[in-house]
This record gives sequence, C-alpha cells and structure tokens, in this order.
Amino acid sequence: MTLTRRIAIALAVVGSFSPPTAAPVQALTWTCSTVARKNAPDPNGDLFRNHFNEPDVNGSGDVVFISRTSERRLYLYPAAGTPEIVAAEGGPVVDDATFTNFRWPSINDSGDIGFFGDLALGQGVFLRPAGGGLRAAVLSGATAPPPGGTFQTFAWVSRANAVGDLAFAATVSGGPNGVFLFDRSAATTRSVARVGDATGDGRKFCELTTDTAVGVGDSGSVIFHALTKPDCGNASDPGKPGIWLRTSGTFTALAEAGGTSPISGATYEAFFGPPLSNASGQVLFRSHLTGASSAMGLFLFDPAGPRTTTLAIGREPEPASGGMLKTIAPPGGLTAGNRALFRSSLQRGAARDGIFLSGDPIEAVVLGSGIAPTDVFGPGSTYRRLNEQTAVDRSGTNATFSAKVRDTNRPHAQSALMRCSGS
Repeated sequence: MTLTRRIAIALAVVGSFSPPTAAPVQALTWTCSTVARKNAPDPNGDLFRNHFNEPDVNGSGDVVFISRTSERRLYLYPAAGTPEIVAAEGGPVVDDATFTNFRWPSINDSGDIGFFGDLALGQGVFLRPAGGGLRAAVLSGATAPPPGGTFQTFAWVSRANAVGDLAFAATVSGGPNGVFLFDRSAATTRSVARVGDATGDGRKFCELTTDTAVGVGDSGSVIFHALTKPDCGNASDPGKPGIWLRTSGTFTALAEAGGTSPISGATYEAFFGPPLSNASGQVLFRSHLTGASSAMGLFLFDPAGPRTTTLAIGREPEPASGGMLKTIAPPGGLTAGNRALFRSSLQRGAARDGIFLSGDPIEAVVLGSGIAPTDVFGPGSTYRRLNEQTAVDRSGTNATFSAKVRDTNRPHAQSALMRCSGS
C-alpha cells in the first residue's frame, strides 16, 4: 500500500474539537452547459474520443482539461473566446523536447495554467502564464536547491495558487528527495522540506516518496504528506505518517495517524488524495474514519482556533434527492467560503449519484436524475453517470464535471464535459 493511501490523519494541535457543523448557506440556482463531448471537433478539427479528464475551472468560468483525439492534448476552453490547445502529445516544449503525457492541470483566476508533463526524455513542471507562452518551471536533470542533487521524477504538482506558484514533490539524484515550491514572481525553485530535515518536534522527515501529495496556499504556505521518525535509520520504527504545513520557515503538524476526529468516538483511519487550501489558509482533507463511524468524510482544518470541522460525511442525509450520501469522491476544490465540491453516490432517494457543495444544508449542483443541457443533446436527455473528477472555483459559483449522457438524439450514451454557473 502506498504512503498516500496509508496516511491516516488527525489534529496534532492540542485544543477543543468542534462538532460537525457548517455555516448556513443560501442555495444557488445552477445552470449547466456543454464544454465538449465525444465525437465533437476540438480546436484543430479532430474528434474527441471518450474521456475528459482532470478538469479545473476559474472564477471567469474558464475550463482546462485533458482529453484525446488521435493524441493526448491539454485544452483551455474559456467561458468567452476561442478554445485552444495548451499542449499536445508530440508537441514541442523547450530545447527540442516533446510531450508524451500530462497530469494535474489547473487554472487560477488570473488565467495562469500549471501542469505536469511527461516528455520523450524526462519530465517537467510547466506554467503557461495568462497571455504568455508555455515555459518549464523545472525539468528533470535540473539542479535541485541546497543541499543539491538533480531532479529526476516529479511525484505530484499542486494547483496553481492565486499568483501562479506551484508546489511539487520530487525524487532527487545525488541529494535527498523532497517537496519544493516554484515561485512564479522570482522564477526560482526553493526547498520546502527534504528527507532528513528536522520537523521541530524532535523528529525528522524520513519519507517523501513518489506518492507525496502537495498543496499550496495563496500566501506560499505548502501542505504535504510525510513520514516522520525520531531516527530515520531505525528500521524497526514504522514511523508516523501525517500532513505537514510549512509557513514562514516553520513546520506544523496538522494531523497524524490515529487521532480524534470531529465525529464523537471516531478516529481517522486513512487519508486519500491531496490536501487543498484556500485564501484564508484553511486546509481541506478527505479521510476514512474508524470507531463510532466507519464512513468517508471531508474535513476542514482551520488554523484560527485551531479546530477541525466536518464538511460532509458518508451516510448523511441529502435533502435534494431524499436519499443519503454513500461514497464521497476526492473533492474538486475548497472555496473562499469554506465549501467543498464533491461527487457522491447515493442510497435510496430519487437519484443514484450527484455533485454537491458542502454547507448547511448540503447543496446539489446536479443530480444524476437530472436533465442534461440541450445545447448539444436532444430534449429529455438524462445523465447516466456523473464522474468523480470535478472542480469548483474560489467563489463557489463556477463548477465543472464530466458525465455520461443518455442522448435522445443518439443510440448510445455520450461522454461530455459540463460547465455550471450558480446564481
């Protein structure tokens, strides 16, 4: 089992825990349209195939995603304007290098696009500034910051923060593995944590692996997974997996294995997916519980307090469908208002699945029993399946997701990418 899938987390700061609460919110009216669908032409006139992967959306409603025609491509479909191909399999990067694959695309409210790319030789972390050309933030073979070595592989790339900074985890040849931050304004990369660094609580970071998930806040704070021990050389000590925050040169353990959750009598058992942060420095994480509850949930750590609250939990009533939340997928973002977007399958009720915003009450952006947009689909077309990959912008009023649609104009279900706005 990988470190990412093993990590169980709990609050590491001594203090009181709040009960599972959420601030009351006013439900929005959501209107969805189709961004792209199977067999429709892309900006080059080539036809999309069956998948629209890893979408992200910003405050203007601009959407980035990965899909395939005859080759894999990274696309930008703005809410207004002409769609474009940001990068393509076989397309040039720098120094005659060519792309072979992409992962983890993101777009901030300024329109800066960050992503990871596999190359014909090597890998890289890339940034396409709004209105500018594509550039490599860092490439394999480049010199790592002190204590040195050269970058080999890149394990995870965060979403671009408000100013275009990107955090990433990397393996390093000739030096310790670590977590790093590309500072867009300075055009430099600096170390956040390296294997062997002291944590400040008598332990050391002993494992920052290829499964280390990372996030970055707007202030440049970085959240990351790590395994710590008092002595990294002690093979009999399994170590303590947890989530750490680095802010202004200080490490803080946000959470660790076996600790108390906000659900009475339940502890964190396992953690899945990357931590996400908003402009206020709150951190969203997804964890499976054990003890009094064995459900999957989304939890918010707020450094003001500090305290942890529950945003959504499996087996919780979902009023829009009359059913109950069942599985909770990795969240599609954390808004400035501390709301998380997520897809969940449902028990009972009028729909089999839905995409929701956490709050009091939980709000349905779209239900699987709903009617699909009629911009490219026939009247009365319905959703067959809502996929797990979703995204929401910082304001919480723009969302994107992919789905299978039963199109009344065609005999077979069609894959499509949707963009929704709430008002």
